[in-house]
Amino acid sequence: MGYWGAGVKGLHMPMMAIIDYRGYRLVAMAYLPIQGARTLVYGSADGGETVINSSLKAALLMRTAAIGMNLKGPILYWIALW
Repeated sequence: MGYWGAGVKGLHMPMMAIIDYRGYRLVAMAYLPIQGARTLVYGSADGGETVINSSLKAALLMRTAAIGMNLKGPILYWIALW
């Protein structure tokens, strides 16, 4: 919900709602017919095992939203094993 509240123009999220009822919280989200890399531009369709980032525009929009929420991106270290 934080990305939705960041207010970045051009960044689209699925319909979702937070429902609080008698001490329970439910996040309801619209079902998206994701078919892996064919339809997904940024994110994961398998619970985070593989992450797809095939669009520079989407990456820049997500970075703008992260900066607005004061989030820092991951640090990746490449180690040569040979």
